[in-house]
Amino acid sequence: MNTNDSIGVDSLLSKQITRRELIKVGLAAGAAAAFSSLPLLGCGQAEPEADHIRFAWYEENLTMDPTMTTMTPTLVLIRPCMFNSLVKQDPEGKIVPDLAESWKSVNPLTWEFKLRKGVKFHNGEPFNAEAVKFTFERLKDPKRASIQAFLWGPVQTVKILDEYTVQIINDKPNGPMIRNLAIGCMLPPKAYDQDKFGTEPIGTGPFVFKEWVRGQKLVMEANKDYWGGPPKAKKITYFPIPEEATRIAALRKGDLDVTFTVPVDQVKLLEGDEKIKMEKILSCDTHVLSIGGKETKLFEDHRLRQAASYAINRQAMIEKILYGFAQMPRSVISPMVFGFNPNLPPGPVTYDVEKAKSLMKAAGKEAGFEAELMYVNGSLPKIADLALAVAADLQKIGITCKVRVFPDFAVGGTFLQPGKFDMFYNSWTTYTLDADMPFWRNWHSSNSREGTGKYDYGKDLDALIEKGRYSLDEKERQEAYYKAQEYMWNFPTRMALYHSMDVWGVRANVKNFKPTASRIVDMFQVYKG
Repeated sequence: MNTNDSIGVDSLLSKQITRRELIKVGLAAGAAAAFSSLPLLGCGQAEPEADHIRFAWYEENLTMDPTMTTMTPTLVLIRPCMFNSLVKQDPEGKIVPDLAESWKSVNPLTWEFKLRKGVKFHNGEPFNAEAVKFTFERLKDPKRASIQAFLWGPVQTVKILDEYTVQIINDKPNGPMIRNLAIGCMLPPKAYDQDKFGTEPIGTGPFVFKEWVRGQKLVMEANKDYWGGPPKAKKITYFPIPEEATRIAALRKGDLDVTFTVPVDQVKLLEGDEKIKMEKILSCDTHVLSIGGKETKLFEDHRLRQAASYAINRQAMIEKILYGFAQMPRSVISPMVFGFNPNLPPGPVTYDVEKAKSLMKAAGKEAGFEAELMYVNGSLPKIADLALAVAADLQKIGITCKVRVFPDFAVGGTFLQPGKFDMFYNSWTTYTLDADMPFWRNWHSSNSREGTGKYDYGKDLDALIEKGRYSLDEKERQEAYYKAQEYMWNFPTRMALYHSMDVWGVRANVKNFKPTASRIVDMFQVYKG
């Protein structure tokens, strides 16, 4: 798809209205027909309705091994259903016990954990200190090449004191470690097979893997022997449904119990349905335009990146495409994340076409240039419309965008991860609620896909990110992150577009479902009544 027209957000909105009217017609007259095209959403369940929670997300997970991905469906839905961590987040984001009953800092480098007794993996293996040691050996194994390895850099070794006591020893003080542990999970030493685990997972969680039909459904059944007692639901089925109209038709009909996310142009319609509850929360997710990958020189002049930022009308995107269900960005990370700096000036995200043009001229690009704008289809709500709006705004200052759409992250990731892009529309969800996670992965020179280390300020930025990671003083960490965000804000390589608000659609008879800022879904207590 080549986007060369300067159509603007207003013209784009007229296209949305046409699409929206079609959706309304489909919901009013043909919901059953739309839904019947998905035989996976089952037909004729044997168990009572109250025992089965049917959950839809807008994208597919690529693996069920939660130690080998940072994708949202795996980490926030699958992981807490089938796995446990040493610690976990409660609904307010506070760290509470999980497989570790207690923990303490022995010295600045060492944390000691007392493990829960009597826990078994789904295959019958006991959970103990050996499992903890094995898990971290796998997380740290360079041959395994886990994308999560950046989270565990300071961890040096796990020392077994006895069967239910371990020490995690770091080579440097590890400020974010406890928060990071809340999205980790324990692996079974005897049963773990990296080649199979992504499709045949074995955890200690409240639900056991039953079936995965890639692209159609994932079925999990209650773990009757769960150490915390059996969950209230007997079965959870997760459906990846990128088509918005299909998700909403299924929710209204009652063929789905929970869906994420609700299309923003359907919220008012669903709020009028007494059988559906709308749950809204500001999330830990910030949508960004990653700009100037480390394999390209197109945006190396920071004035071109600044020009692009001033050219984008974020407020129009929020109001006209997202219907107000987002916030203007105040930093590169969400206000829900530890380390968020609320004191940054609004300038870099202010819509100012004339200033953008003057920066283009100062950089010697007054005549403009061509660039490729990439995104993954269905990876974010309204992403096609949003990417088109960004391209239209950039056209106004002479940046002509050739838009390239990938079918999924299995393809798109081969360009994003190595930094082979001019611009990539994506987001970062900080599940840990700690700035270390996005900063180390996306800005530290050892990891950055945008090649931050190639800029003059790269060493200073690295030093601040390292100070935030290698300190146990929360105030010191916060100060380092505040300063780091000043560089990120004024010299963008991941240009903040908006902070996203999550909108969940939940059938009124679903009890105990509580969305969180981290997006982590705890299904243990959820049931239908």
